[in-house]
Amino acid sequence: MQMVIDIRKDHLSRWAAIKAVSTHVGCAPKTLLEWIRDSGQEENIDAALQTAPESGAVMGKAELELANHRLRAENAVLRQACLIFARDLDDSKI
Repeated sequence: MQMVIDIRKDHLSRWAAIKAVSTHVGCAPKTLLEWIRDSGQEENIDAALQTAPESGAVMGKAELELANHRLRAENAVLRQACLIFARDLDDSKI
């Protein structure tokens, strides 16, 4: 987590810093993000990152990009579930 804070100033967003650190430590970026969240230190990291003058607007964009990515993945799962249920309904009418 400290590495994310330390290199944040060299990256455009928190997510970019997380991606850089994750490749350095040998894990997926989402895994590192989950570790940060599970540790309960996410608020502390956010506070440390917000001390950089430019981080507020850019970090908001990174958070939106992450949320967008999650929503797209969830929508893909829901689409597949709908197709399965629709197929089951068609089969039960026969």
